[in-house]
Amino acid sequence: MQAQWERRFARHKDELEWLFMELYNDRAALDALEAEMFAAYAGRSAELHMTAAWQP
Repeated sequence: MQAQWERRFARHKDELEWLFMELYNDRAALDALEAEMFAAYAGRSAELHMTAAWQP
C-alpha cells in the first residue's frame, strides 16, 4: 500500500511543496501534512483502495 501511495503522491508532490512553501514557508508543517495525508490514505476502506487500484 505504501508503494502505491508513493507512486500516486509523487505526481503531485512538487506542486504541493511549491505552493505550501510559498504560502507558509514551514517545512515541518509540510512534513506533518504529508504524514496526515498518508494516514488518511491508509485508513481508507479496502473497497476504496480497490477502486483506486485501476487508476493510473
